[in-house]
Amino acid sequence: MNTRSTRITTTTPAVTGILAIATLALVGCGSSPGATAMTGDGGAGGAGGAGNDATGGNDASAGTDGGGHAQYASLAACNAYCTTQAAWTAGTSGDMSGNTVGCRLYHATAAASDPATHCPHAGPTGGNVCGSWCENYCQLMAKNCTGANAVYDAATCMTKCQTIPTSGMPNDAAGNTVQCRIYHLGAPAATDPAMHCPHSKTAADNPAGPCT
Repeated sequence: MNTRSTRITTTTPAVTGILAIATLALVGCGSSPGATAMTGDGGAGGAGGAGNDATGGNDASAGTDGGGHAQYASLAACNAYCTTQAAWTAGTSGDMSGNTVGCRLYHATAAASDPATHCPHAGPTGGNVCGSWCENYCQLMAKNCTGANAVYDAATCMTKCQTIPTSGMPNDAAGNTVQCRIYHLGAPAATDPAMHCPHSKTAADNPAGPCT
């Protein structure tokens, strides 16, 4: 990759092409157009479902998961999460860390040779590389849980997040982990915040929720 980093700006037409490239690159992690859920290392839309082989070949016609590294149910789901449900900061084309589109683009490209390592980084949670667990948790909360559905302010969110276990897997929909809370704060909260924003609270604040 060119060592020079290009600033990605949402005010230029180029960002549309960059987002499209990021979406297509994630196919290398095993997304299956038409699938209703993700597999393996998680993403936006639920557990299980069809995927592709770990080398990046799209196996949608067979509907099989050969690698267990899928991040999104489809290219459309990836694009929706990137542009509206999470609406990450664009960043630069050389980002290797940080909660940005640029970081996920870098790792989605690197996933062609090492999907087990890089696919989670390119996915919705960032895999604790493209943004820390808490950065992703609090960014999604600020984005999708507002007004009557607000949970914690920014400072409280970061403080509370430090107490949440990080032992889950991306895309976990249950269990007392930050990964479970990130899942509910993503596509589910963007669609139904009244239902899913409360699931992001700590176990002490919401002992009856699914993420406890």
